[in-house]
Amino acid sequence: SKLYGFRNRSHPIDRYWEIGVRPESHIAIVFERKRSVGPDNKRRRFPDPRGMSGSPVWLLYDDQETPDNLKRIVVVGISIEHRKDRNAIIATDIGQALVMINAAR
Repeated sequence: SKLYGFRNRSHPIDRYWEIGVRPESHIAIVFERKRSVGPDNKRRRFPDPRGMSGSPVWLLYDDQETPDNLKRIVVVGISIEHRKDRNAIIATDIGQALVMINAAR
């Protein structure tokens, strides 16, 4: 078992429908296993993503932050599946997950 991470952007909103998710409830992250970029900003081959369900999806900002403009790094989603045919990692929006958790109380 090993810790892995990768960095990428979400798919454009108009692709969400093609992927089969709604932008109001999900995040569709661009993912090409053989061409992912690690936290060190180096390109690498990511391990098979099966079993990574439940991993947090973090919102990261660019390197242009200044002491006057600090942005928090926050969890925005929870990964739920890999859609190889769509080059996507799908995550549930954290707001949706919190609604379900609060409803279960």
